[in-house]
Amino acid sequence: MQSEMREVAYRIYEDEEVILAMGLINHLAKTCFVQRLSDERIQTIVRSEGGSALLSTCIDAALEEESTILSAREREGSQYRKVIETYLKGQSQYQYKQTMDLTVGNKC
Repeated sequence: MQSEMREVAYRIYEDEEVILAMGLINHLAKTCFVQRLSDERIQTIVRSEGGSALLSTCIDAALEEESTILSAREREGSQYRKVIETYLKGQSQYQYKQTMDLTVGNKC
């Protein structure tokens, strides 16, 4: 959509107006990108980059924050698994496997 809007701007506007149109097109692209982000925390962080930030900067900020969130979730999952493993050490191998299958299945 952004490239199509640029083409139209070049065709219908004078040189000075094209610059203004490009600014509006870039702003619209950033706004659409931010609003389509699923996590409100990531939206807030990307918005904090400022109105003059490039779309690529906003994308990088969103990717970095999403990566941080996913890493934290993975760490939580491994800590949860370690607690269960420590608790279940005294059980028989069959009971251990059966319990792990149930708890890991519920966590996901």
